[in-house]
Amino acid sequence: MNSASNLYTVFVNDEAKQVPKDTSVFTIMRELSLAETAGVAVSLNDAVISKSEWQTKWLKHLDRILVIRATQGG
Repeated sequence: MNSASNLYTVFVNDEAKQVPKDTSVFTIMRELSLAETAGVAVSLNDAVISKSEWQTKWLKHLDRILVIRATQGG
């Protein structure tokens, strides 16, 4: 079996990324060093998901993740 068949292409903030088939949203957030960061919102295929769902949302081929970080300013 080709190892490429064990990978999905997903998009994180419109950037293509190859991930193993058993990847969760939490895994992506951990790779981005944002899993424990406050003020972060995540959308999966245009639906906002709560932080409590990150570990149970498994990615599929061509899923789109949008990560938004809250900033202060005025």
